[in-house]
Amino acid sequence: MKPFKFKTKATVLRGVKEEAPKKKVNWDRIIYLLLFVIILLSILYYAISKSFYVNVFGQVHTEQFSVQFPEDISVFKYFVNEQDTVERGDTLFYYRLNMQDEEGSGSSSAAAAVVVSSSNWYLKERLQTQKKINLAYIDIDDLKNNILRIKNQLEITKKEVYLDVYPQVELKKALLEIDKYYVDIDKKEQEIAYLKKYLSLLNYYEQLDKNKQPVINNSGGDGEEILWNYYTSPISGIVGKIFFDLEEVAYRKDIVMYLNDTDELFILAFLDQKDIKYFEEGEVLPIKFPDGILSSGVISNFYINTEEIPAEFMEAKSRNKRKVVVKLLPEKDDDLKEWRKFHLFEVHIQKSKFK
Repeated sequence: MKPFKFKTKATVLRGVKEEAPKKKVNWDRIIYLLLFVIILLSILYYAISKSFYVNVFGQVHTEQFSVQFPEDISVFKYFVNEQDTVERGDTLFYYRLNMQDEEGSGSSSAAAAVVVSSSNWYLKERLQTQKKINLAYIDIDDLKNNILRIKNQLEITKKEVYLDVYPQVELKKALLEIDKYYVDIDKKEQEIAYLKKYLSLLNYYEQLDKNKQPVINNSGGDGEEILWNYYTSPISGIVGKIFFDLEEVAYRKDIVMYLNDTDELFILAFLDQKDIKYFEEGEVLPIKFPDGILSSGVISNFYINTEEIPAEFMEAKSRNKRKVVVKLLPEKDDDLKEWRKFHLFEVHIQKSKFK
């Protein structure tokens, strides 16, 4: 029998080296992490913004000029449309002024009637305006007397508060009342300034009425005299609103159209009452326009709920909440060009509470 021999030579085992599996990107975890970071940053930004800054929104406005007539008119042709830019002296529309010739004395008497009627209207307007100015001065005197009265009682009130006879709120109430009277005085002074400006405009337009030469004819029939004329813009600005269609009768003192005076631009900003302590008259504030351009405005006046607040600035649950209206004027004359582009646009104002 043949002997069996084992192989003594070492056997080499060969195997395949396995590579470690690649780790897959956990996109769900990354997305959740990003959302968490975004929410956290948003909360932090909101908390910092509320705690350290006052955020105010406002609108760019212009002074409005009302186109009115002392008699009934009908516009037969407009040379401009709403939102058109016009210069002083540009022709706005062609109109006729209807007059009843009661005595049948012909066109010359109709022209005389216009002059007399216009003169009477201007006289009445001047008297009424001067009366309003005088009454405003009387109101200012009353307000000053009220301030003096409260100031005389203020020292007594302070002592009574210190002695705990009255709570601290009584002192604050007296100080707020004084501030309110000062705001009312500012408002009255602004009203007087406007009325004086209106008086000068009355004199100017009365002189224009005396010098203009309207066309007179008898095409109306039944003794009706019709005066035709062109109306030219008294200011440079933007046509805001046209109220009457062609040939529609605009009765005396009806507003035919508004002209926005772009040389008299300002911003009305709307503050919560709790934030008024952070603002002062004459203070310069940074203003951010919708396109990201930055500008600056000077606080000229505070008004306590004296302007109609636009719906977009009202909170849904507090539509009757009182707001403090702040009027800002351009800090530099060069800023007017930039402000004109954003008439009635919303602007953002942010101010630190600690400056």
